[in-house]
Amino acid sequence: MNPSLITAVNAPISPSPRSPLLCHFLTPSPLRLSQSQSPSRRRYRVSFPRCAATSSEQPLVSTKKSDVHGNKKELTGLQPIVEKMTPPVRLATSAVVLAATLASGYGLGLRLAGSRNIALGAAAVAGAAGGAVVYAMNSAVPEVAAIGLHNYVAEIEDPASVTKDDIEKIASRYGVNKGDEAFQAEICDIYCRYVTSVLPAEGQSLKGDEVEKIVKFKSALGIDDPDAASMHMEIGRRIFRQRLETGEREGDAEQRRAFMRLVYVSALVFGDAASFLLPWKRVLKVTDAQVEIAIRENAKQLYAEKLKLVGRDINVENLVDLRKAQLSFKLSDELAEDLFREHTRTVAIENISSALSVLKSRTRAVKSMSLVVEELEKVLEFNNLLVSLKSHSEADQFARGLGPISLIGGDSDFERRMDDLKLLYRAYVADALSTGRIEENKLVAMSQLRNILGLGTREAEAISVDVTSKAYRKRLANAVTSGDLEAQDSKAKYLQKLCEELHFDAQKASAIHEGIWGPPDLILETAMSIASKAARRVFTNYVRRARAAENRTESAKELKKMIAFNTLVVTEMVADIKGESSDKEPEEPVQVKEEDTEDEEWGSLESLKKTRPDKELAEKMGKPGQTEITLKDDLPDRDRIDLYKTYLLYCVTGEVTRIPFGAQITTKRDDSEYLLLNQLGGILGLTSKEIVNIHVGLAEQAFRQQAEVILADGQLTKARVEQLDELQKQVGLPQPQAEKVIKNITTTKMANAIETAVNQGRLNIKQIRELKEANVSLDSMIAVSLREKLFKKTVNDIFSSGTGEFDETEVYETIPSDLSIDVEKAKGVVHDLARSRLSNSLIQSVALLRQRNRKGVVSSLNDLLACDKAVPSEPLSWEVAEELSDLYDIYSKSDPTPAPEKVSRLQYLLGIDDSTATALREMEDGVFSSAAEEGNFVF
Repeated sequence: MNPSLITAVNAPISPSPRSPLLCHFLTPSPLRLSQSQSPSRRRYRVSFPRCAATSSEQPLVSTKKSDVHGNKKELTGLQPIVEKMTPPVRLATSAVVLAATLASGYGLGLRLAGSRNIALGAAAVAGAAGGAVVYAMNSAVPEVAAIGLHNYVAEIEDPASVTKDDIEKIASRYGVNKGDEAFQAEICDIYCRYVTSVLPAEGQSLKGDEVEKIVKFKSALGIDDPDAASMHMEIGRRIFRQRLETGEREGDAEQRRAFMRLVYVSALVFGDAASFLLPWKRVLKVTDAQVEIAIRENAKQLYAEKLKLVGRDINVENLVDLRKAQLSFKLSDELAEDLFREHTRTVAIENISSALSVLKSRTRAVKSMSLVVEELEKVLEFNNLLVSLKSHSEADQFARGLGPISLIGGDSDFERRMDDLKLLYRAYVADALSTGRIEENKLVAMSQLRNILGLGTREAEAISVDVTSKAYRKRLANAVTSGDLEAQDSKAKYLQKLCEELHFDAQKASAIHEGIWGPPDLILETAMSIASKAARRVFTNYVRRARAAENRTESAKELKKMIAFNTLVVTEMVADIKGESSDKEPEEPVQVKEEDTEDEEWGSLESLKKTRPDKELAEKMGKPGQTEITLKDDLPDRDRIDLYKTYLLYCVTGEVTRIPFGAQITTKRDDSEYLLLNQLGGILGLTSKEIVNIHVGLAEQAFRQQAEVILADGQLTKARVEQLDELQKQVGLPQPQAEKVIKNITTTKMANAIETAVNQGRLNIKQIRELKEANVSLDSMIAVSLREKLFKKTVNDIFSSGTGEFDETEVYETIPSDLSIDVEKAKGVVHDLARSRLSNSLIQSVALLRQRNRKGVVSSLNDLLACDKAVPSEPLSWEVAEELSDLYDIYSKSDPTPAPEKVSRLQYLLGIDDSTATALREMEDGVFSSAAEEGNFVF
């Protein structure tokens, strides 16, 4: 048995607690090595025994740096002697030992037997014994070197400080090659332990510096990517086994998160080569989608942490750093844009929330209002900074998502707190008008604040007009009481100037003037104002009860009471105020011409027809209600429309009565209900256009719901066309509108199918061209980002096709034209892919060479040549020159015979001179025939 292995097993174990992920690496265990050696290179199989943590072990959140590589290993047997010898001393000692044993054997045999032949035999026996000692001593050298390397690293406080020179000095000291199996196995073990220590412990997240540390340490150790990747796979196996052994749900979830962090960090460490260096799917049954999720979620977490460091004083340097961080984290532009906008929204919400707290405070004072405006000014300043940075000359190098702030969207609840936002906007407008005039910069700020708060144009305008009207009245009152207005030569010019200073509409100012100095009959308007206020208060109570009703039928009953109140009470009251007789025949509505125009387009809508009954039904219902006092200014547009829609649905569906045992009875209403609906529209202050839109919207909704069932798969057949025609007649929707709905359904379903196919990689450029020939508008169906993704996949397929062909016209012109993407941007994508895949193709070729996969080697070399055609490369370098010769030998003798120019170019890229190339081509046996007796290679 190898004494070094016994030492590794019996090495003292630190009593300190261990993290569950580090249980193997903190308890030294033997390495079983198998070697298959050819004259030019070696292969290693490194296998790690399973380490099951005992039940008494309590995992810690973190591990000390000194515990990463365990305790020092003890030397046994000849190892302490060998450890003290330099290579020259060891060589001299070997010679001395061998000579001494030969001489002593010869002398002893000659002395005892007196025969020269016996003396020679004794010398041979003694020499064999000496040779055994020399062999034992020299065979222990690699193990001693490995133990020396382990002890050196174990003594260092920070393992990351190990350099490549340190490794080479240790190897040189003992006279061993870094490629020796024991030494290389120790390097792999050191790397594995370090990676495990860098990864976050239980309950912790990635910090963002893990990849940089691992890559630096990997370079310092001089370990190649395949060996390093095998260590990452071993860590993954260990996490997977611990997950199976964990019986608790929380522990299982933590192991899953640890595995996702490992997958993400590994993907960044090995870059594009990770796809074939890390076979997660084959080894651990992890799907590609799960790998993508791991990369996406960890990248989002790191980028979100990076964003937390950026506040409202963001600058160019911050944005450049964020962009670099996004690219290093492998986070897509779409997700980075969403995260950045959510962050800026969060920063703005801090000020908005502070302003609302002050505004709603019970102890609010004048000083408090200045604090509200101050918080809003901070938001506007931050918004202006983001807008200015978006138009920066180097904006393409900045973090994605720059632009104006909007509180609408994201995770905030401000969409449901619109009344609060209106209060803030009113406070800002009032402050802007506090001096009796408004500056131009304040108008711009008000517009920006409206967009930030997500207010509609009409809502913001209503608030501005209300506040400005009060300011105008105050200025006008001061001008009257102080005598300034009376002293003016032209009162009209004075008032016009006043309107300009306040940016107040002259017509609205005239209405105020009429209210003050007004028409002759001031009495009539006052009476109507009092009546309107009282009637609208009653109307509002009916509306409140209708909203609180438990179902549509009860709501409709409350609205019918409001209609009856309007007809029987309010209408009579208005007639009394105006001095008109209540028995007077009603005049024709002012909106007749508009309604007739609407009828020409939407006359087929049955529900709209019934709101305009014939003369007989109108006489039966009696006189209509008044429409001068309405709720137009008391309720938001959305509420008025919802109330009208509620009663319309009641007219269409009828009255629903519930009976015992869960059953219900529906009672259809006659057409008289539609006349009440018409009167309700007048009370709510709805225009004819708004009413038509409501009827059209419901008709479209009914048609769309049933049409989507008919067109579930997006296919339009003759039988379905007949069904849709019948449905259209039932609903009464005009033909153009019905065709628009049908087209929208089919187009949407087709677009969804195409987008899904692109995301799943089932759509190629050939199918794209077929769709374009069928007049399918791909530009509107497929987003630019998805088309760019498809282009990248197509180019990647070309570089991995194994043909070695690259058509510049096809790739640079035809395919970008078919996908409608920017040509220059497409060229940049091609160049980036070609550069990254060039070196990866060489690595893959060598890996396949080691697996004796001739066909795969030729295919990978063809990919290398295709990449070289896109971006011509300088000769490539590789540590083992014989492997480059083997690659050239296989390719030049492949079947079918490759084109001479390809062979010549490959010779240049592999750095093979003409004499070597000629010798390789003249060799009868290939590279694999010389290794036929070696057995199976293990990579």
